[in-house]
Formats: sequence, structure tokens, C-alpha cells
Amino acid sequence: MYKGFLVLLLSVFLFSCAWNVIPDPGQKDKNKSETIVSGPTDEEKAVSIYADAVKALDEGEAYYAKQKFKDVENLVPQSKWAAQASLMVGYADYSRSAYLSAIFSLERHIINYPADKNLPYVHYLIAICYYEQILDEKKDLQPLLKAKKKFEFIIQTYPNTDYAIDGRFKIDLITDQLAAKEMSIARFYMKTKKWIPALNRLKTVVEKYEKTVFIEEALHRLVEVYYRLGLIDEAKKAATAATKAGVSGEVVHLETMRVLFEHGYKEGLPKENDPPTFCSMPHGTGHGIGLDVHEPPLLDRNGAVLLVGDVVTIEPGLYSHALGGVRVEDMVVVTENGCDTFNELPEGLTWK
Repeated sequence: MYKGFLVLLLSVFLFSCAWNVIPDPGQKDKNKSETIVSGPTDEEKAVSIYADAVKALDEGEAYYAKQKFKDVENLVPQSKWAAQASLMVGYADYSRSAYLSAIFSLERHIINYPADKNLPYVHYLIAICYYEQILDEKKDLQPLLKAKKKFEFIIQTYPNTDYAIDGRFKIDLITDQLAAKEMSIARFYMKTKKWIPALNRLKTVVEKYEKTVFIEEALHRLVEVYYRLGLIDEAKKAATAATKAGVSGEVVHLETMRVLFEHGYKEGLPKENDPPTFCSMPHGTGHGIGLDVHEPPLLDRNGAVLLVGDVVTIEPGLYSHALGGVRVEDMVVVTENGCDTFNELPEGLTWK
């Protein structure tokens, strides 16, 4: 009986120590009530929903997963799960190829969670969303331009990340596709004989995409377009029309250059820093033929006055800084009212 009393006393003591004070009569009922009605916290619910969303994503239910991730963010907006769920909303859209929706969600994430440690990945995923929107260089390349800009941002802002390494590789691929687009348009213009638009596209390839596989084709097609434009033939006709007794060789040469200047071409040799598209006429329009192959009167700056009976060449030409050029020489004899040509062969890329 005594032993039983000690056990009872010890129980009472331990109970009192647990409460540290004599419990309030209502406190017991309150604790009992909390124990009965309490359930999982919002964060515990969020963890469960998040796990459900990840499972759905793994099973290919990306849209369902997206809605669940949004539920997590709304349920615990101030927790670490909110930022993670927000990122996964964008990833879920990306995984179902809803790129525009993914970009919107990811850009929203950047605004709402500017301190998120996963921001490098978020920017990278936006770039990939732009990058994967283009499959054919003949289609709109605006997404590629945006992808290139975003990859450049990643390389500059997060240079030591794997995302920057892949970004450099992707930029090379993008550059090739941009060059392919320009070449595709240039070929179309050449096929339809729209030489000036073709020329502009080819110049873009040479000036902006000189490290791509298209540079060699672009340079050769530039030469072809120059001849197709007939600028040399036009310049030669202007020089021939100006050639007559009493006119200086300089005047004849200036007529040649007038035609070329009107089309944007230069005079003289290229400088070291000139682009590959630099195209000019680096020599005079012609020279005399007599005892020597090249002799006065020169059809060039400071050229002398022409006399009846002078035999001179008329040979304007354009030369690409990258490839060089070719010119065809006409030989004429100066007359009082003009000149007579000795040449009867046709000019151009093909003889008929």
C-alpha cells in the first residue's frame, strides 16, 4: 500500500514539473482542443502538393503540374517553396513546348524573386525557350536574335557558370543560322534578278558573319552580282563616250569614276582595316599603246590631252578586298569627234 502511495505521489510530482506551475483549469481544455483540431501546416501541405506536382511532371502531365506548382506558390508565398514553385511553373511550360508562356512565367519569377540563387538558370531557360522556337532558317529569326541577346547577357553576368559555356556554343550556332538566313534571301534575290537587294544581303554575311561557313560562298556571289549589275559595262560606256580629241585623260577617268561613285564604290587601294566587302577601282581607266605596253597618254588623274590617232585602252574594273577582280580591256583609236573601238567580243559572265 505504501509503495502504491509513492508511485501515486511520484506521478503527481512529475505532472506538476511538466507544467512547471499549477495548470490553469482552462489550459488543459485548450490544449486538448488544439490537439484534436490541428492538422498539417500550410508548409506541410505545400510540400505534399509540390511532391505531387513533381510526380505529375515526371509522368508527362506538365499542365497539371503547372497548376499544382502555382497552388504551392499561392499557399506559402513567403516560404522558400514559393520561389522554387514559381521557377517550376516556367519549367513546366517549357517541358510542354509552351515557350511564350514559359518566358512570361520566368520573367515574372525574376521580378518577384530577385535574390533567388537560381537566377542564372532562369535566364538560361529563357534563352533556351527563344532558341528552340526556330527550326528553319527561312522562317522568322526574331526568337534567335532574342536568344543571342540573352546568352550574351548570361556570358557577361555569370561568366564562370556552365550556362555561360553552353551560351558561347549556342551563339556560334545562332550566328550560323543568321548567316544561313541572309544567304537564303540573297539566293532568292539573285534567282529573281534583283541584284541590289542581293548585294546588300551578301554584304551583311561578309561583314557580320565572316567566321561562318557561308563566307566563301558570299564572297564569290558578290563578284557575280557586281558583274550582273553591269556597272563595269556602264562605266566603260561612259569613258568611251567621253574619249575624243581635245579631251584630257583625266576627264575620261573622272567619267568612269562618276558611274562607280554613284553606286557607292571607292577609288584606290583598300586600307588594312577595310572590311572584306570593300570594293574599289585601284587603277586608272586606261593607258596609251605604242612602243610600250603602258605609255602616255594616261586615262587617269592628271592625264594629258588626247590627240587624233592616239591608241588607248579603256579598262575600268572593280576589285573586292577579299577576292580581287577581273577586267576586260577595250582598245580604241581617238578621232576628232570620238573614238573607234577595235573590240567586238561581248562582255559578261557568259558569251553567246
